[in-house]
Amino acid sequence: MRLSADMQRELMSDVLESSSARNWEWTFLDAPNEASGPVPPITRQRWPQGRYCEWWNATAQPDGTVEYVGLERTLDFMREVLSDGAPYDVLAGYSQGGTLVTALTALAERTDFLPAERRWRAALLFNSGVAPRDPELLPLLAPGPLQTPSIHVLGGPSDVLYEEQKAMLEHWAATGRRVLEHAEGHVPPSLGASAEVLAALGDALDTGTRETRSRTN
Repeated sequence: MRLSADMQRELMSDVLESSSARNWEWTFLDAPNEASGPVPPITRQRWPQGRYCEWWNATAQPDGTVEYVGLERTLDFMREVLSDGAPYDVLAGYSQGGTLVTALTALAERTDFLPAERRWRAALLFNSGVAPRDPELLPLLAPGPLQTPSIHVLGGPSDVLYEEQKAMLEHWAATGRRVLEHAEGHVPPSLGASAEVLAALGDALDTGTRETRSRTN
């Protein structure tokens, strides 16, 4: 949806409120690329002032492949972010950010993208986009499902990317995977319509990070 960090924080306000009693600190990032692809009308209507950001612009090539224009800049940016300060417990992404989380987790598990001690304990995907399609990323998915514990929050059949979200599950190991679903479409769950999903999400994050910490410490 080509959101800035401030827009994303606003969109996630009910998720943040539902977790306010827990000792969690959420970090929101501006993607390093200014939006070069189309900004959805619903985004411009809600945030007419901008700033609109993207992790990349998925661009079809004559040979039928899809190039993520801006990917290298994003990977350099994220390597710097993930290498600085205390390691993150959970790496979360919404929409296109869910595709990024999948790519980063594959890089962390299968390359020297980051030292092992900098890896996150779990991944959280809200209304994820499609599985990575850039030729640079495709080989990272070939070995099979990712082993990092994951939580997937799907937006239900009214979500324009619902089928893609279900297909994304195949790239994450079933043994460490938790799937939650609401019926609000391509937005994070709200307290008004999906309070039970948010409660389950809090429990899943508590359990997942605690179990992973006990295995790695």
